[in-house]
Amino acid sequence: MEPHELTLADGSQLLVRPIAPEDREALRAAFERLSLKSRYRRFFSPMDTLTEWQLDYLTEVDYHDHEALVAIDRSSGSGIVGVARFVRAGDMTDEAEPAIVVVDDWQRRGVGAALLAALAERSREEGVTRYKALVLAENDDVLRLLGQVGEVHRSLRGCHLEVEVILDVEDAVASPLTTVLRAVAAGALSPGRALLQRLTRMGRDDEREEPVAPRNTIVVGTDGSAGRSVRRAAEVAGVLGASVELVTARCSTTSTRSTRRCARSRAA
Repeated sequence: MEPHELTLADGSQLLVRPIAPEDREALRAAFERLSLKSRYRRFFSPMDTLTEWQLDYLTEVDYHDHEALVAIDRSSGSGIVGVARFVRAGDMTDEAEPAIVVVDDWQRRGVGAALLAALAERSREEGVTRYKALVLAENDDVLRLLGQVGEVHRSLRGCHLEVEVILDVEDAVASPLTTVLRAVAAGALSPGRALLQRLTRMGRDDEREEPVAPRNTIVVGTDGSAGRSVRRAAEVAGVLGASVELVTARCSTTSTRSTRRCARSRAA
């Protein structure tokens, strides 16, 4: 994954990139900014500090069975403000355990949504199609975030929830734009700088050409079975103030003339 910049809805700028061994001190500093409640939600136990072994494990990843993405504050230079990672459950499996944490003063600003969307994209690239994890039953924030990247199934295990997330496979085709669309729909990103620049540049062979102003319309092509795509387009349209144009095709074959007729309909 190439490092990329994101602009949150409040104007804050983040750099999202894979973690590196050189991030161990920055990760230690980010951990110290976590409240006791945030530490417990992440590690399921009270922790005063990260050991040297833990810092090694958390920063020295192989980017296949163990991937970790960090969000770095570019606005004020305060270092790592969030981490999202997955650890594959075993050899040659499509299942992994996800984990995400955001420092307290950056929570509820869209960092978690942006990180998790990027992590889901990386997961699919590495063959992971579902997440399984234990979550505190009271941790509504994580449950809400997980619901943005796939279909969530949960079962109660004492004071914990066992959560399984089936990642949205249809989004693998749309990457990397999907990451931006998801975060915009969740209200995490500013669409003006993050989304529209990608839309006007995508598919252009000559970067020197003047960008064409995008229409404020989202067009979804479907045979009538792409309900999730239509719902996702509606979410994005609501944030951008755009309209959704649905294009469907109905095809039938007449036996007497052996001809194929296709009727096209549009619904706003």
